[in-house]
Amino acid sequence: MHSQGEEQDDTAEKFLVMGLSKGSVIFVKVKHIEHIYARFSVHKQQIDHIHELKRQKCIMTLCQENELKIWGFQDRKLAVYRKFNLLRPVSTMRVIEDPLDQVFNMTMILMAFSSGEAYYF
Repeated sequence: MHSQGEEQDDTAEKFLVMGLSKGSVIFVKVKHIEHIYARFSVHKQQIDHIHELKRQKCIMTLCQENELKIWGFQDRKLAVYRKFNLLRPVSTMRVIEDPLDQVFNMTMILMAFSSGEAYYF
């Protein structure tokens, strides 16, 4: 993370994060996409949605069992910060971060359910 006025370090490695059908998440280096950098078992079922929450420095995943997890890394180990059972399928999930919002520093999540309901968190 960098503050306003600092140049972003272009030498930092960039990763692509993918959710798999058996509930695992893999990280691959963008420059070496053919090699898996790391694999973690996060859910028991297929991951349907995966989003990075950059400001909170964590990842949010939702599996086929409607279980939502917010997780990240502490002391180089996977740590689940929050876990919710949504009890119904989610059709759409979007993370909204305003890059110009330096006052409130908020992240909003739009979640639309298959039943037609939609909520902002």
